[in-house]
Amino acid sequence: MQLSTHLLFDGQCEAAFQFYARCLGAKITFSTPYAGSPAEQQMPAEWRDRVLHSTLQVGDRVLMGGDCPPGRYQSPQGFSVSMPSRTRRRPSVSFTPWRKAEK
Repeated sequence: MQLSTHLLFDGQCEAAFQFYARCLGAKITFSTPYAGSPAEQQMPAEWRDRVLHSTLQVGDRVLMGGDCPPGRYQSPQGFSVSMPSRTRRRPSVSFTPWRKAEK
């Protein structure tokens, strides 16, 4: 059994997943907005293009995420995400984009 991580965002899921895909050499395999879903009618018009669900394939792992409905997002506390390496060699992921994003 494998567990998958699901990240919640306050309207930034699309940009975050594009950034993660670029940094990790991953691929967004699925993404759907609130528009066209059963939840569309419960969203304000300006929120309907936000991400209801997105899936990022990172090697043999999956990272999922989506934008919380307006007013429901809570800042995460007490979690971390690790990227273990199978060997002691230099990781295949470049950390340069992450450092640039911090500035």
